[in-house]
Amino acid sequence: MEGTPFNDAMNHLGLIEGYPIPKPYESQFKQLAITHTYNYYFLKGSISLGVLTVIVLNFIK
Repeated sequence: MEGTPFNDAMNHLGLIEGYPIPKPYESQFKQLAITHTYNYYFLKGSISLGVLTVIVLNFIK
C-alpha cells in the first residue's frame, strides 16, 4: 500500500508529470563532453583564484 496512488487521478497526474530525479545537476554534469568539463573546472578555478587574489591584496594595503 505504501507508495501507491490513492486514486486514478493521482496515478494519471504522476504519469503525465513524471517523478523528479534525485540530483538533476550531478546527472547532467556527468553527461557533459570532456571539453565542457575541463572548461567548467577552469572557469571555477579562475574565479576562485581571482577572489582569493582580491582578498589577499586588500589585506596587503
